[in-house]
Amino acid sequence: MQNKLNALANVCLIAASLMTAAVVGPALFRTYFVKRPPRPTPIPDYVVGQSVDLPGLEKGRSNIVFALSPECGICVHDASNGVYEHAGAAAGTANIVVISPSSASEKETKAFLSTYHVPGKSVIMPAERFPFAGTPYTLLIDTTGKVTGAWKGAIDQERERQLLTQIATLSLQGAAQ
Repeated sequence: MQNKLNALANVCLIAASLMTAAVVGPALFRTYFVKRPPRPTPIPDYVVGQSVDLPGLEKGRSNIVFALSPECGICVHDASNGVYEHAGAAAGTANIVVISPSSASEKETKAFLSTYHVPGKSVIMPAERFPFAGTPYTLLIDTTGKVTGAWKGAIDQERERQLLTQIATLSLQGAAQ
């Protein structure tokens, strides 16, 4: 009887090891052995006055762009503090676009946006074509397609006040045209 129990325990250990290897193995393989193509050139920061053409923008309309990822701890922190929800509430008639790198699945990205009430259309892009140097990144773009405000990194209370003030100004300009 003892031999049968030992044999059964060994079979269970082997099965558990195989299942673990099947789940974890491919991720480890991709992490350590699959080479990803490097970006051709570093992406510069966006500056006020610069003309931009990003996916999801509506020409002739004020636009707010959030570059976010559910895998970004700062994005999650800012979202959990309501930064993007507040910005959406202040946006008025401005078009809101959320651009995310494809490192997270579409399902994860949609769940993140929904959980934290991040407004706007979602655009998921391949990481090698992602038009931002990182996340989070927020751009305000006027009706002519020029950047009127740019925030890179975390948005604390002071930066959120600045963002909301500039969004209100942008919305008024967009409504006047």
